[in-house]
Amino acid sequence: GTFTDHNGHPLGKLLGDYSIENGIIDPNNFLHVDARSTWKLADGNYSYVTFQGIGPAGAYDWAYLAFETASTQFGYLNNIFVLANVTTVAPGSLNIDLWTTNPLPSN
Repeated sequence: GTFTDHNGHPLGKLLGDYSIENGIIDPNNFLHVDARSTWKLADGNYSYVTFQGIGPAGAYDWAYLAFETASTQFGYLNNIFVLANVTTVAPGSLNIDLWTTNPLPSN
């Protein structure tokens, strides 16, 4: 999928061939997710993204994302705390809303 900032400017694209997701469903039907992915950023650099979360299986997850990139333009991603709400909209299709408590660059 493609990711944009709050103004609709492209940040990057998830590279599905370079992602892995692991998870377990506990006795209360909650999915505990641990995922790793690679994003190609809008400036052509890459970011390694870790994703850890929990939520009702097949419905939604709350998660924490951490980024690692050498990108100059998107280097601020290395220093922000990102929360995600991941909602299943159809089998194999997700909607991911991201929030940060840190100020983002104004560009």
